[in-house]
Amino acid sequence: MFPNRQRQSCHLDVRKALRIVAIAVLSLADLSLSLKQDACSSASSLDEIGKIVQPMLSNGRTDDAIHCIQLKLGVIRNVKGKASKSFRSELLAYKSDVLAAVGKGEDAMQALQESIQASKANALAWLKLGNMQSERGDDEACIKSFKMAIKLRPDSPVPRNNLALALQRQGKHKQSIAVLRKALKECETNSFGRGMV
Repeated sequence: MFPNRQRQSCHLDVRKALRIVAIAVLSLADLSLSLKQDACSSASSLDEIGKIVQPMLSNGRTDDAIHCIQLKLGVIRNVKGKASKSFRSELLAYKSDVLAAVGKGEDAMQALQESIQASKANALAWLKLGNMQSERGDDEACIKSFKMAIKLRPDSPVPRNNLALALQRQGKHKQSIAVLRKALKECETNSFGRGMV
């Protein structure tokens, strides 16, 4: 067969080839991540960002997904105007969803608070913040958040339902019933809403 020297040479060649393949794979992964980060930076809607971030999350690359969101937040941080504030608020609420899904509750709550600071008119952020506060047992804070969500979206039955539950936990049964009755009245024409209350 092969003399010893030729066998050693073959082993060295195989090792070199494996190193080259490993470097190439890592380079492709870096290039792919770089392209996705560029796509995140240039995305113009939350849907576009979701299409980029979701595969990262599905593959367990949570840090890359959060980094991608952070890149977009950095891009829009200095853009002026109501639309950019609204988009920033929605993006921070989305970041909160990602963080909550991977068990980073404190960071998720902070992202929601930043979302609300960016746009106090984000009813969904107020609702999500109220839900997080409720999960922590902070009924006073969640009641305030749910009331703000109701003020911003009086047609939505969800914050009213959640407010009624928080009041119920505090033993404020009459107030809870009043909130539910008002929710039913507000949602008379909203069949989906009536099913929620």
